[in-house]
Amino acid sequence: MHLSAQYLPPPLSHNISTGPRSAHRLSCSSTDPPAPPPAPPPIPEAPPPIPAPPPPPAPTPTPPPIPAQLQYLRHHLLLLQHLIHAPTPPPAPAPTPDPPPTPPPAPPPTPAPPPAPAPPPIPAPTPPPAPPPIPAPPPPSCSNTLHSTAPPPAPAPTPDPRPNSTTCSPPIAPDPPPTPPPPIPAPPPIPKSTT
Repeated sequence: MHLSAQYLPPPLSHNISTGPRSAHRLSCSSTDPPAPPPAPPPIPEAPPPIPAPPPPPAPTPTPPPIPAQLQYLRHHLLLLQHLIHAPTPPPAPAPTPDPPPTPPPAPPPTPAPPPAPAPPPIPAPTPPPAPPPIPAPPPPSCSNTLHSTAPPPAPAPTPDPRPNSTTCSPPIAPDPPPTPPPPIPAPPPIPKSTT
């Protein structure tokens, strides 16, 4: 901490100056002792020191990983301990036998179905009518000396019962004769000249 300029002794250059003031200073300085400098102002006390932060706690050592086989054995050991110290369960009561099932009632007898009626007899097919007998040819005539071997005359044809197309349609009228052209008139006679 530095002191201000007013508490310092005057420099020597001020004492080595000309003039009555400087001579007075020299005379005074030579006979009177210098005044003691005033006491310096009290120095304020320093603030209390900041306490240092506590050291961080030491890290907890991490246990080494357990191998998989040891974990498997440890799991089984815990199961065995649990089974050993577990209380023994009471014996299960004997199962009550089920009552015998009641047989279902017998169904009533099914009545026999009535017999099916006999089918009606199939009528025998009617035989077709017998064709008329063919007449025997007449015996040969005795008047004919020469036994003719000519066959008998054929019977007349049976008329067709179907309607005839020619009889149902009206007859077609014949075309009328062509009309003759009218006669051409004769030219008038030419008169004879008299000259």
